[in-house]
Amino acid sequence: MEVISIQDHLEICRFDKSDIQGLIDLSESVGWDYDRSEIVTVLESGAIYGHKNVTGTIVSSAAIITYNSYIASIGMVIVNPSYRGIGLAKEVTKRCMDSTAQHTKVMLISTDEGKPLYER
Repeated sequence: MEVISIQDHLEICRFDKSDIQGLIDLSESVGWDYDRSEIVTVLESGAIYGHKNVTGTIVSSAAIITYNSYIASIGMVIVNPSYRGIGLAKEVTKRCMDSTAQHTKVMLISTDEGKPLYER
């Protein structure tokens, strides 16, 4: 019997303005209150990556904003509670870090809940 993991059914992508409502919904799923203008600001000044499930629902996100070629910050790391514990936050955070130049220093902005991800 073949075992298929939930990760096999998730697509990681870079989000754009067509994904704003999905990102708002993801934010609300964890009790955060990102609104349209905040997400537009992040999209215009950086990039947001994350996972979509087979129905196109956004289930994870992480944003990276590069301030110059030497420093960037990661934030907005969110995983829908139903998808936690399978490494999505780690994968999407790595995608953000991989999108910067090798010599770029990356600041990690975290809630107390997210701190263990960065410590690993």
